[in-house]
Amino acid sequence: MRLDIWQHGTNRALNEVAFIVQQESDKPVPPEQNYIQIEPLGRTNVAYRWAGEADLFESLASVQQRYRIDPKRIVLRGFSMGGASTWHLGLHHPGRWAAIESGAGFTETRNYGHRETLPPYQEAMLHYYDAADYSLNAFNAPTVGYGGEDDAQLRASVNIREQLAKEGMRFTQDGPFRWVSNDLRAIFLVGPKTGHSWHPDSRAESNAFINKALETADEVPDRVRFVTYTARFNRAHWLTVDALDRTHERADVDARRSPDGKHAHRHDEEREPADGRVRHHIHDRRSGARRAALSGPPGDVRKPTAPGRSRKASRLACARSTDCRGRWTMRSWTRLCACVRPERRGMRLPTTGPARPCPCSRRTSRSGCAATCA
Repeated sequence: MRLDIWQHGTNRALNEVAFIVQQESDKPVPPEQNYIQIEPLGRTNVAYRWAGEADLFESLASVQQRYRIDPKRIVLRGFSMGGASTWHLGLHHPGRWAAIESGAGFTETRNYGHRETLPPYQEAMLHYYDAADYSLNAFNAPTVGYGGEDDAQLRASVNIREQLAKEGMRFTQDGPFRWVSNDLRAIFLVGPKTGHSWHPDSRAESNAFINKALETADEVPDRVRFVTYTARFNRAHWLTVDALDRTHERADVDARRSPDGKHAHRHDEEREPADGRVRHHIHDRRSGARRAALSGPPGDVRKPTAPGRSRKASRLACARSTDCRGRWTMRSWTRLCACVRPERRGMRLPTTGPARPCPCSRRTSRSGCAATCA
């Protein structure tokens, strides 16, 4: 059964009693609706952050216990404050949703909140809060962005689209009120001569886009592009980032696997927040995503391969655990010492202090042995 999660907009008079009364109205379910819809309170007007986020996920878990919800057909939707929440939760947890649909809302703090000047520690924390910084994660979920032509909150979806363009996604303006792309499954709509509400034509087009996306919801993508600034938001489909070199600084993962799911590799970067230059690269010295795991059902990821590394070291990535069955866990190459031999599973070596012998080659190593050790 499909499940839609609908997130409400701001209502200054909203409290628990008013919300219950609102939900107990005798408005009938539309006859064409073939899915369950849940509308979490979200602890009133906190844009489904903090306690509101917990409220949403607890509500989702409760519905999943009571109904046979298809986990691959959960759609995240919202408008106004709920649209902001959809960008927030949809891009922080990509791969969890069959599709995300956001109308109006906000995606950044400086302009929307009139906070142009902030101390450095608050600037760093905005990477936890601002959904626009996670725009690249729309690559991992079919996405609808919407705003009315006369609505100031149209800027929310424009921010996401413009950031995606900076990430290399190419958009084509298909008419005056529609942007599409062949680089990801996303559509950005504008309601003509519309204020803070859905235009009927835009609503119909969004529904059609979501229904089309649900037709292929069972397919697992062979490529994941993922960005995060904190290990708090660390998963997309079969990719998990377990640790970062620096929290609140950008880390990228571009992970691919073969169509049969038996081989995979990744490319990681950590970027300077000031000018976007690549500071560390996994094949040089360090990676923004220090540890990442590529996992899934048995057979999904069994024999990881990495660009420029020997296929002999198929257990190179098994450094976090002594049990590598069905899971790929990777650390920075130069900080990893690993062996093909089962009895010599990977171990981490110190990067400072006295040099220690490498257990694989019996050499003295400070940063880890070569990937081809056997």
